[in-house]
Amino acid sequence: MREAATRCQGEVTFHDYASGRRVFSLPMAGRWASSIEPVPLVGQLADQQFHIFDPSRWTVITMIDISPGQKAEPLDIAARYDDETECFGWNNESYFSNPKWRNPDRALPRGQYLVKVAVRAAGQSREGFFVLNNAGTRNDFRLERANREEARRVVSAEA
Repeated sequence: MREAATRCQGEVTFHDYASGRRVFSLPMAGRWASSIEPVPLVGQLADQQFHIFDPSRWTVITMIDISPGQKAEPLDIAARYDDETECFGWNNESYFSNPKWRNPDRALPRGQYLVKVAVRAAGQSREGFFVLNNAGTRNDFRLERANREEARRVVSAEA
């Protein structure tokens, strides 16, 4: 019988496409797409609108439980806006950045990047490798699975 993967945490690192070396020295805490956004709740009492600040929402790290048999749980990686050429690593820090949603500490100029995603739960870890294409227009912006050679560049650079 399979058990749930509890308190799953993701970690994302971005790497130079050619060399596999890290672009940022520190990894980025993962943000599960289904997790609660770290924004205040809005309430209304009569004609007065107010904000409710829930401290449990204000965290960089998000954790989720994944039920047995559940095929996938999306993890946010990066976002690109309008006609801008750079994209940005996306996690809960993005909600508090200036400018909003564009964390300058996670800015990725036009180009291709290798992305390593590590997910940890209950003392176990799984890794996946991807290619982030930010070389063309916003319509070309995408994340695809890396091939073995691309993944090997990341592993070799980290050794």
